[in-house]
Parts: sequence; C-alpha cells; structure tokens
Amino acid sequence: MKSKLLLLLFCFTAFSIIAKPVIIKGKINGKHPKDLYYTAPVNGSLGFNLYYTAKVDAKGNFEIKADLTETTFIDIYYNYQPAGALIVAPGSSYSIVINEADGKVNHVIKGPNAEAQKWYTGVINDHRESVFINLGMKLAKLETPSAITEETKTLESTDVAAITKLYESKAISKQLYTILLTERSYLYAASVGYAILVKHIYAERDPANPDMSEFDSLWKTNYTSHSPADPLVSKSPWGTYFLDGYKNYKLYESIGFDGKLINQLGELEIMKRNKTFLTEPNAEYYSAVNLFFSTFGDKKDKIVLSQLAYFKEQYPKSGYTKYLQPRIDVVADFYKNNANLPEGATYVEDYANINTFDDLLKKFPGKKLYFDVWATWCSPCRAEFKYKDELYKLLKANNIEVVYISLDRDDKEETWKKMISHYGLVGYHVRASRALDEDLNEKLNLKGIPRYILTNNGNITAQYAPPPSEMDKLEKEISKL
Repeated sequence: MKSKLLLLLFCFTAFSIIAKPVIIKGKINGKHPKDLYYTAPVNGSLGFNLYYTAKVDAKGNFEIKADLTETTFIDIYYNYQPAGALIVAPGSSYSIVINEADGKVNHVIKGPNAEAQKWYTGVINDHRESVFINLGMKLAKLETPSAITEETKTLESTDVAAITKLYESKAISKQLYTILLTERSYLYAASVGYAILVKHIYAERDPANPDMSEFDSLWKTNYTSHSPADPLVSKSPWGTYFLDGYKNYKLYESIGFDGKLINQLGELEIMKRNKTFLTEPNAEYYSAVNLFFSTFGDKKDKIVLSQLAYFKEQYPKSGYTKYLQPRIDVVADFYKNNANLPEGATYVEDYANINTFDDLLKKFPGKKLYFDVWATWCSPCRAEFKYKDELYKLLKANNIEVVYISLDRDDKEETWKKMISHYGLVGYHVRASRALDEDLNEKLNLKGIPRYILTNNGNITAQYAPPPSEMDKLEKEISKL
C-alpha cells in the first residue's frame, strides 16, 4: 500500500502548478431546478462539501467550469440528491445527462475514462456521508475484530479487482488506476475507524461493560497501515472521515479509552488536542474542515468564534480562512441579537431539576401535549421548524400544547435560548438535565432525534408521533386523542 501511495504522490506532484479548466456540460430531462449544486476542491482539498451553484437555463442546460491543477472528484446534486460523481482531470471536458422522473434521479456521464466513470457511479450511489456511515454501521454490527478485518478485505478486494480489470483492459491510465485504488483504501480505513467508535459508544451504554481491548488493537493497526500524516489524505474525498477516525482513536487513547470522559472536555480543548494528534499539513486541513462543518446550514454554535480565533492564531496565513470567515461572521451576527423569548413562549418552571419524563408530565395536569425532542446541533430537528406555523394552527384547533425538550448540554445554554428566539418557537421549553436525558433514553427508547410524542392527561398516546413535515399523518394521529 505504501508503494502505491508514494506512486500517487509522484503522480500528483508531477502535474504542472498551472491550473487548467475542466468543463462539464450538462442537460436535465425532467423538472428543472433553479440551481444545480456541485462540490469541488477547496484550497486544493476535498471533504468540505462547500456547494457551488451552476445555473440551469429554460431548456435544462447547464455548465460547470473549475480550474484544477490535479485529477480530483466533483459531485453534482439535483435538489441535493446525488446526480453524478465525476473523476475529472485538468484540461478535460465531460458531459452529463441527468434524468428526473417522479422525484427520482439518474444520470449518464460521457467523456474521458467513460468505463471508470460508469463503475464509480455504481459505487457512489448515495451521498458520500451516507455511503461512509452505512459501511461503518455494517462493520460495527460484526462481533469480532477479525470479522471486521475479513469483511473489509473482502469488500476492498472486490473493488480492487474491478479497478484492475479497467486498467488491464486499458480503459484507464496507470495514474487513474492508482488514484482509484487509494480512494477505495481510504474509504475502507475510514469506515473501520468509524465502526470501532460506534462499538465504543455501544459498550459505554452496556451495563455488562464489555472488554474492548481487541477492538482497540485493530483501531491502532488501522492507522499503522494507513498513515494520517500522508499529505494525500486531504486529496481524498474520504480524507476528513479518515482523519476524524484517527483523531477519535488518539483522543480515546489519551484518556484511557474511557469515552465518558470525553463529555467533560470542551470543544475548544478538543480542537487544541487534535492539533497535537495530527501532523501538518493535515492538522490545518482537519481543523478547517471541522470549523466549516460547525457552521453548516443554519447551525450556529458560539464556540466557533473562539475556535476560529485559535485557528487564525495557529495559521495566520491559511488559505482556508477566506472560506471560513464569512460563515463565522454569520454566527457572530447571530449572537449580537438578543435572546428574548418570542411572544407565546415560556420556559418550564425549574426545568433544570426535572429528572424524569413523568415529572415533566406532572407540570401539565389534564393537558394534551405534543413533545418535540431536539437539540441545537441537530440539523434535521432545525429543518422541521419551517413547518411550525402549520403545526401551531393544528395544535391550537385541537387544544394541544407544544413542549420543546432540548438535549443540549449546560455549555449550550446561550445557544439554546438564541435558537428559540431565532426560530420563533412558541410553546413551553425545557433543556433536559442529564437525569431527564437518561430517563428519556430508557423510557422512550430515544435512539435518535428529532423525536415527537403525543400525550393526553399524563399518558403517552403516540410514542412515535409524526413530525410537523407530515401534517396529514399528524392530524390523523391527533384525531385518535
């Protein structure tokens, strides 16, 4: 593997430093979105998921142009659905036809390395994050480290055989052959790291306290065979996930593999530790990607203001700062505004001392309630807030109160209150204590959020109530009260 990585390093550095344009011309058959989104390297690195836009004309035509210095990957999205994962080289031109019917999307890519493009489209058949998580969760279900190793080898061998066949049939060059082998290798290494992290999280919740030492040995080996110091990591679309896994391993190692202690570390402290775990230039790259994701969408966590200040102190001339600063500025403006509760909203009295869901229900005797369990860091939770006006009309018509339960920790108190104000969340608000959080997990099998619950006079009538975005289903559920 090391020889392949060295060869790939030679391939990358052999490119001219002068950027050459890559042009992708496309046609959409079906409904035309106003804009088509795509990702491309940021400061020469992948993994940021910074979405650029390509205008679509009345006939469904669009064009993407990017100046590149090396072969890389560009992902295209139709209404945020995957619509093409392209392997592109500087100075080359490609065409893509995107077909949309009844909300379903498929595509056909033409241009250099057409057979490789077809194969790659088959293996990247979802959002990259979903591909990575699904593979990691599949591995996490295996019982032993040896089973994880064998399954990973089997899956990677299948991909290597397909890539080798393309190379031996002269469908791809030696350079692209090496790039694809390395891309696959980092995906599987990243997924093994994620699988073991998931194993640790499950173990921490298991009263039997299972021995994780053999999995920790595999964790360590995973980053011996794949170096987190390799400068090519940032060139891989899986580089961020790979480094995140290594950071998790080193963080666990530094605290004696007791994951419960991680919750006691602040996010800025973890960022500082990450810098000691990683070498340059990957430490700078990883810090930048994490800051970028900390401001993704409408997420607004105040800690990023301190994190950016630390980043700029460490890397005063970083090429990533120009991508980060505008996003951090939005967060700074958010915290300049007040956090007054919107009219019609109130905090539940003494919420910090509510330790069980039953105790919370006792605060509302004889009431019909709709609970929204959320957190400021939860993107799907925040996405549901755009349906709140319709929700409030439905609940009011049926004499139902809404109670928002936030799972944010103590250090997110200000962020929580700002979010309530920012989204205009009318109703009752609780920020769950640790005891209430644990009780919700135990009593309601709360494995993920957002989560919605209907109760009537202290009794749960719908443990998995429909979300605001499914108003028709929610209305039918409410009619049963």
